[in-house]
Order: sequence, then C-alpha cells, then structure tokens
Amino acid sequence: MDQQQNTTVQHRKRQNASFYLQPAHWSPRYDASFFTIEITARETLSAPPEVTRALHPELRRIARHRPHPACYYVVKILYGHNEKIVLRRYAQFRWLYDQVTRFPPEFGALSAEYHHYSATEAYNDA
Repeated sequence: MDQQQNTTVQHRKRQNASFYLQPAHWSPRYDASFFTIEITARETLSAPPEVTRALHPELRRIARHRPHPACYYVVKILYGHNEKIVLRRYAQFRWLYDQVTRFPPEFGALSAEYHHYSATEAYNDA
C-alpha cells in the first residue's frame, strides 16, 4: 500500500470512530466524531412514533408491540454542527444496556491511533 492509500485509510478510521463527551464538555466546534446526548423531556404518546428502518429490529419490536399510551424520552443527539432528536422508551434503553453489558468492548482492541486522537487534534483537523 502506498503512502497516499495508507493516509486515506487512516483518515477513514478517524471518521468512523465516535467519542462521547459529557454535555458540559461538548461543543459544536468539534468535528462530527465527537458527540453528546441529552434527555430533554418525557412525552406520553398514545401510539408509537414513526420508526425508521435504521433502528435495530428489537428496538422496533419494543416500540410497536408494547402497550400504549406510553412514556417516551426525548433524546437529543448532538454531533458536530448536527442535531438529531429521537424518541425512546425505557425498555429500549434497558435493551441497549443489556447488549452493552453482554458484549463489552475489549480494552486495547482499538489501535493507539484512536487512543491518542484528542479533541485538540479533531478541532485542528476540521
């Protein structure tokens, strides 16, 4: 692999990595690989919200087949200059928690490149 291809591959790896920052530390000046999440409200819905195909099938099942009316959390996802609002039920958070605890990340599995890619470097890359 020549130098240009190697640089492109490394750049793609950096673009695909996501880094969570607590809301107090997040800023839109960081690129889209840095994100934060805020739960801004709760809403009671009499029917499930429209569900996108991108949602995991189990999360779609929870949204559609659990009783309504139901409480949904309004979740704001901020990344770069972008913002996305999603509605999620407690059972969907519980499912995610169960998945994460069942399949925790392997520490050391990420290359040193990810560990040393700081917020300052991301800001300078933007």
